Order: sequence, then C-alpha cells, then structure tokens
Amino acid sequence: MLRVVETFSGIGSKAKALKKANIQHEILATVEWDINAILAYDLIHNGPQDFSKYKELSKNELIEELSKYAISNDGKNPIKPRSLSIMSRDSLLSILIAIKRTKNLINITEVHGDDLPDKIDVLTYSFPCQDLSICGLWHGNVSGIKKGIKNRSGMLWEIERILYELDSDGKSLPKFLLMENVSNILSKRHIDDFNQWLKYLEEIGYHNKVYNLNALKFGVPQNRRRTFMI
Repeated sequence: MLRVVETFSGIGSKAKALKKANIQHEILATVEWDINAILAYDLIHNGPQDFSKYKELSKNELIEELSKYAISNDGKNPIKPRSLSIMSRDSLLSILIAIKRTKNLINITEVHGDDLPDKIDVLTYSFPCQDLSICGLWHGNVSGIKKGIKNRSGMLWEIERILYELDSDGKSLPKFLLMENVSNILSKRHIDDFNQWLKYLEEIGYHNKVYNLNALKFGVPQNRRRTFMI
C-alpha cells in the first residue's frame, strides 16, 4: 500500500493513474487551492457528495469557515469574503465537503512539515507551468523557476522548504518524489535552474531519473509531451 501525498494536485491525475494501474495506495493529503480543481478532484475520486450531515450549517457559518482557507477562484489570488457571499449555500457547502473529503491542505505556501504525516512513500509535485511553457512565453512569462523568484512556477521551491521541514521535524523524507511539468523545463533558458533543483535533491540523498514522454505513445489521442522525474 503506497502512502501518497499529492501537492499541486489539480483534479488528481496521479491518483487516477495509480487506480488505472491497479496499484494499492492511500492518498494521505492533497494540496490544491483552485476551487474548480478542488471540486473536480472530489467528485472524480469520491463520487456524489452527501449534504445531509451539514444541514445545520448556515450560509454565514460556511462563509466564515471557508474564509479561513486561502482558496482561489482564478488560480491566481485568494478569494475574498465578498466573493464567497454571492455564492449559494449549496455551492459553499460543496466546496467545504470537497476540502474535507480530499484531505486538502489548500495553499502550498502555508503547508509545513508538521502538517504532513510521517513515512510518505510518494510525494508528487506538478507545480504550475505558466512561467516555463512556450505558451507562457507568448504572454511574456519568461521568469521560469529561478530560486527565490516570486511567480507561480517558482513555487517548485516550496517543495524544497517542505522537505527541509520534514527532516527538521524528525520525519523521514518521502521514499519517492514524482515531478511532472512541461518539457520546456529542459530548455536552454531554464536548464541551469532545473539542474540546481536536481543538485539539491542529490545532496539530500535522492537519485534522479528524467523521462520525456508523449501521451501519443500511451494510447491517448493527443500530441502532448511532458517531462517526468522520479
């Protein structure tokens, strides 16, 4: 039974892959702040929601509870209480149920080593690609994953922080790390920063294997190349 933590979990493609491969696993926690992805993950992996257990919660109580989380409705900024207030009670309740059922820690920048369990077998990190991808380049997003940069793709380095905190808390590091991102991460523009990440992982004991894979080769009718690293 693999003990898995999915950071930048999206709709749970890693969990779906494990299911399709018939690999026994348990998702210990997810980390995702985009509301649409949170809802999709829950419905895909957990099925219909049961509202009956929460019928005593008023809309104001749901707004108060959800305001504690740094969730986002655009994937860029935390949602404001005013935006929550214009949602229906059922929509608010659905978000709260999804967070709880997916064991979602929400915002990667607020997740610490002591929030995660010990003895993780696999930690996945498909961090945002906007500042790496060729598509992003068309829109002026060329900042990449340089350490210390304040952009979406630079959140890769939150994983470094979390690994450091796990070690500092006396917890074992995950046995395996699984990265997925656009293949442009290996381009001349970004390769030095990517190599810095590899060097760090090697320094703390990991052995890195990088694979460039195309969905076309795996029965998917889409020409979609991605870089994976174990």
